Amino acid sequence: MAQVMFEPTGDLEKDYLAYCEIQDCVERDEILNAICDNKTTDLQDTHKGLTKIRLFVRSLEWCLHSKDMAPLASAIPFCYTLNTVRFSSAGMTNISYKLLIQAVWKSTSIVSVWVDFNKYTEGLFADPYTPSVAHKETSDGSREMQPGVYYLVPAEAASGGYAS
Repeated sequence: MAQVMFEPTGDLEKDYLAYCEIQDCVERDEILNAICDNKTTDLQDTHKGLTKIRLFVRSLEWCLHSKDMAPLASAIPFCYTLNTVRFSSAGMTNISYKLLIQAVWKSTSIVSVWVDFNKYTEGLFADPYTPSVAHKETSDGSREMQPGVYYLVPAEAASGGYAS
């Protein structure tokens, strides 16, 4: 399949929904509600029109697999108004937890992270989805795109700003 060019908007909700569509995932209502219910306007930033976002996901009925976390983790680094990420009583798999940590690490705006598994005493679950390989090596050493895999490339990549 061809590359999908997508320019993140910086709006966590819009980008999450777009990444769900691009990555062919069903959005989780709990994540959408956590995004929509936790927008606050900071009094210091009202003249700038900024809305601070706190992502507070709590008491999930089903744990987050990598397929659930991938769209959110793709959107987090581009949301510059997101300052708090909190998962409470949220089961995660080992891969979804790593995706979250990578996304938080890439973010320049997040100042507070809290993850607890108090509802799930087992800790991290094994992920039923295996990550797909986006490229394979050919006999001449070049890389060939795998069919059926979506490629998320920021628009800047077209100008050579990012390596794929």
